[in-house]
Amino acid sequence: MTGALYSFLVRDPRSFAVIAEVPMAAISRVEWGRSRFEPSRWSMVLSRSTIEAANSTLGVDLIARQNLVEIRRDGVVEFQGYILNRALDTTTTIWTVSGYDLLDWLRRRIVGRTTAVTKSGIAETVLKAFVEENLGTSAGTRAATAELNTPNVFSIETDQARGSAVAYTGQRALLDRVTAEVCRQGALVQRITLTSTGPHYSVDSPVDATVSTGGTVFSVNLDNVTGIGYTESFENLQNALTVAGSGTGNSRTTREVTDTTSIDADFRREGVLTAPTNSINAELDAIGAAEIIRQETQAISAEVIPLSTSGNAEYRADWDVGWMITVAIPAAGIVSIDRQIAAMRGVYDNTKGEFITFTLGTEAPRSQMTRLSRVLSRMQMNLSA
Repeated sequence: MTGALYSFLVRDPRSFAVIAEVPMAAISRVEWGRSRFEPSRWSMVLSRSTIEAANSTLGVDLIARQNLVEIRRDGVVEFQGYILNRALDTTTTIWTVSGYDLLDWLRRRIVGRTTAVTKSGIAETVLKAFVEENLGTSAGTRAATAELNTPNVFSIETDQARGSAVAYTGQRALLDRVTAEVCRQGALVQRITLTSTGPHYSVDSPVDATVSTGGTVFSVNLDNVTGIGYTESFENLQNALTVAGSGTGNSRTTREVTDTTSIDADFRREGVLTAPTNSINAELDAIGAAEIIRQETQAISAEVIPLSTSGNAEYRADWDVGWMITVAIPAAGIVSIDRQIAAMRGVYDNTKGEFITFTLGTEAPRSQMTRLSRVLSRMQMNLSA
C-alpha cells in the first residue's frame, strides 16, 4: 500500500493547541493500531535533528512526555495518543517515543475501588454509565475534565440504547477491561476522539459489509488481498463451563453452561469460571455463554493484507475496524465466512511508504452472536420450565 499522504502534529496535552507540525519525510517510522474496543499501542522513530528543525525553541521538549501526537492520513485523523514512553540512542541521537491511543483514558481509572459495582441493561447504556461514573462529571475530583485546561471538557455521547442486553459486575478492575467486556457482550465498538472541546467518548454498532449486503469478498483468488495468515487453535477451548457465583462451600451458586454444537465437533472440554459477586442464574448463564463464544471465536483467526489499489478493498471505504466482512480462504477449505474486523495495524516508513493489515476473529462475529442469543433463549426456556 503506497500513495497516501501523511502529516504529523504535536499538541499540548491539556489545551490541545498545535505546538508544531513535523514533516513526515523526516520521520523514520511510525506504527499504530486501532482495536474494536481496546486501547492500541503506537510508536514513532525520529531523529534529534528532526525535532530541532521542527521547533528550534522547544527542541527535544517537542516530544515531552504526555504531549499528544496526531497522525493524519489523507487529511483524516488516523490516530491520536499521548507520549507515555521515550528512549534515546545517544550514539545515533535517534528517539523512539510510544504510548496508547486515546482509549488510554479508560486505563487510568478503577471500577469498584471499594465495593463491587453491578450494572445491567442495554450495552450502550451500561457502557456510558461506567464511563460517566469514573471519567465524567459524576466522578467528582476523579473526572477527566478536572485534568484539562478550561474550557476543554471530557464529553460522552448521548445514549442511543444500541447493542444487546448485558450484565456486568466490576470490582477493583481497570475501566478499560470493564468496557471491553461490555462491548464484547453487547457487540459494540467504542472509541475516544478529540473534538474542538476535548476528548469525546462514543460507541458504534458494527457495520455489515458482508457479501450478503453487497460488500466485498476478501480473497487471494480475487486479487484484492496479497496474503491471509489463517490460524486454528482449539487446544485450550472449553465448551462446558461451571460458572461459580456468590456464596461459599455447598451454598455457592453454580450453573453449568454448555455448547452442544462445539461438543459434537471438538469433544467435551470442561472449565470453571468465577463470578463471585453474582447470584442471579440467568446472568451467570449469560456470563458462561459469552465466555464460550469468546473462546470459540478466538480459536479461529486470520490476518489479512488487503490491496488498496484493487478498487474494492480500500481502507475506510470497503473495510474498517468493527465491520463485518466476508473472507474466502480456499487453501484452508473455507469457501466463505463472515467475520468481524477486530483490529487493524498500520506502518508508515519514510522510504517504503505505508503497510496496513487487519485482523479477524478475536471478537464474536455475527453468526456467533446469533448462536449466543439462541443459547440464552434455550436457557430461559429451561429456567421457566
